[in-house]
Amino acid sequence: MVSPELQRRIDAIDGCQGHWVLIRNGEPERDCAHQWHHSPTAHLNECLANHWRGVSLGFVPEWISYSDYSNTGLVGLANYRVFTDPASTDDPHDAIHDVGYGWNGCGVCVDLRYITDDMIETIQSLESYPLISDDEHSQLECEIIEKDWVDLSIDDRVTMLQDNGLCIFAARDDSAPWRESFARLREYLISCAYEYPASYA
Repeated sequence: MVSPELQRRIDAIDGCQGHWVLIRNGEPERDCAHQWHHSPTAHLNECLANHWRGVSLGFVPEWISYSDYSNTGLVGLANYRVFTDPASTDDPHDAIHDVGYGWNGCGVCVDLRYITDDMIETIQSLESYPLISDDEHSQLECEIIEKDWVDLSIDDRVTMLQDNGLCIFAARDDSAPWRESFARLREYLISCAYEYPASYA
């Protein structure tokens, strides 16, 4: 039988974007074809049948994950960084587990037995606005722009500037992306990062 408190947590999360998984011996199962479900029923029944010995019910929120070619892009990576940061998310009972996600990506799986109300509120809030922290997202974008520009060769910088209709003489300037009239360069660098966020984790 499911306790009223656990049922409340399940009801609060059910319907949010993500997948239900079985946590076995403290590890979320990764066989997506058989283990990831949009309903908690099958996994919950297994937990009850085993009297919760060695198994638990987990939820993988879609917006707290990142993967190359995914829909969440840098938004998911920024959310992942905030949600897994002990300074930002209080996790007194170790409810948060890392889980592989998509192509080269990572996400979180929260154990419904130990999830806090604050975690539930965060997951629910992503249904109406997909970012946990605008500041974290902005900081991540700035880090990526700076890193990618500095890592480019002069030849590659020239090509990128030409492709974006910008002055090629800025190629030798490490701070070129931050010039007031170089918004197109910043947007281009970020658009590439959104497709391959796992490179910046």
